[in-house]
Amino acid sequence: MARTFTLSAAYFYVISNITLIVTTLPFIAHDVSLTDLQRALLVSIFPLISLPGNLLIGPVADRLGRKRFLLVGSLSCAVLFVASSAVTYAWQAILLRGLTAVFMSMISCSIFSSIPDHFDRTQTLKVTGYVSAASSLAQLLAIPLTLLIAETAGWRWSFLALAVYAGLLSVMISRLPPPQFAAARTNQRGLISDLGQTLSVLRNRLLHRPLTGYALYSCGMFVFLSMYPSWLLTQGSSIETGYNVSLIFLAGGLGGLAGALFTGFVGGQLGSDRATRSVLAGLTATSVAALPFLGTMLAGQIAAYFLVCACRAILLPIVINFTMSIVPPDQRGSANGVLAAAFQTGTAIGGSIGAQLYVADRSFLANAAIAALLFLASALAFMTTSHPDLRCSSTRER
Repeated sequence: MARTFTLSAAYFYVISNITLIVTTLPFIAHDVSLTDLQRALLVSIFPLISLPGNLLIGPVADRLGRKRFLLVGSLSCAVLFVASSAVTYAWQAILLRGLTAVFMSMISCSIFSSIPDHFDRTQTLKVTGYVSAASSLAQLLAIPLTLLIAETAGWRWSFLALAVYAGLLSVMISRLPPPQFAAARTNQRGLISDLGQTLSVLRNRLLHRPLTGYALYSCGMFVFLSMYPSWLLTQGSSIETGYNVSLIFLAGGLGGLAGALFTGFVGGQLGSDRATRSVLAGLTATSVAALPFLGTMLAGQIAAYFLVCACRAILLPIVINFTMSIVPPDQRGSANGVLAAAFQTGTAIGGSIGAQLYVADRSFLANAAIAALLFLASALAFMTTSHPDLRCSSTRER
């Protein structure tokens, strides 16, 4: 239980960090006097650095130890958040945000790859679901809490709060026991060999289609999600208030939390990894395709978005667990980094496509249609994986 809680707390921290700038940006821009270009840089510097950072840091974590990277990353982020709370110039904020991306990647590359180190194969899917539930919990708690702190005490205290959280997280990580099952190998590989580990994961034919499906799914999610709030706010009187839109996203957060917690149960019911991933992608496509036609039906929007978030929350740990079961122990950090890179690539492309589609068609039909097609394409990629049809690891030991 303590190990699961610590890894969940680390993932909660990663997701809270992602939402931090989005939530506090208006306050920072007013206080530090950011130009439009500086705003864009402050928002974009983190993904620009973390994308290659995930690919490079993952194999180093495999070599030097994932617990060590979790600890160094959390301690460094604590210091950086304290420094960020004291910035007075835009360049300081942008520089510190870029440095945060490096050390936050040390944490994100080591969370899910650490699960097989501490749990046997009959437990990894269930534990991965519990850990990924921290993402939905962060969306439910971190955004309103960060906003509340920024509005009442000032945005600088939001950064200090995360710094304190990082300090407590460091203590929790330091108390993690030694890996009981498959630990990383700590041999003296060099940088070229580390890069070779990532390339080895990318060349693994058993992972090509699952990773492609995950990237397509992420792309479809952000084709839909990037403009969904804007579209909701332009609907009729039953939807357009901020309160009702908040209800929809609250339902989505609850759906994501429920889906992540029941991942093991769903995997056990459907049995095979391949079938489960495909069914979830198909359900997501159906739900998103229905959204434009639900229009101002608040209950319908809540139900459809709840299902979308639940499916996404179940799919993520299944993809992670499958990937970790395919690669050897000393490549799990690399695989974690590749998964993060696939997600970030998909979201960046999806967000760009979604914005352009919405400019061309304000009815949201184009966004929903393209997103649904991408989800169906991901379902096809998941279904046609070249790997033998495995049973979900929560149902029996491989």
